[in-house]
Amino acid sequence: MISRDIQRQRRQPEQPPFSDSYLAGMSNKRRKLVSSGKPQGSVSQVIGKAVASAAASVGVSNTEQLAKAAASDSAVQSAYKEEVKKSVQQQLSLNPDFSAERYPNANKYFKPSKP
Repeated sequence: MISRDIQRQRRQPEQPPFSDSYLAGMSNKRRKLVSSGKPQGSVSQVIGKAVASAAASVGVSNTEQLAKAAASDSAVQSAYKEEVKKSVQQQLSLNPDFSAERYPNANKYFKPSKP
């Protein structure tokens, strides 16, 4: 019985991030702790922070200049937006609660593009 429960728990999918509406019902302190991992700011700010953090973790000394260059590069911004879109498309395809009829604009925007 216990070994079966252990196996079942190992096969469970990863917990998706909490929605903004769910977070709104939490206390301020808990909400701040949970949402502190979410990227904040514009696309260029998010890219700049991520590049600076990655560069610092591998020991690059001048992370500020590298972060500014990556954040202002339109190709990097475009690639980031496409990756976010692909990620949302994947999440929507796996989410049993998502209905294209109920959310037509989200469906139209995140519908996988055909090459």
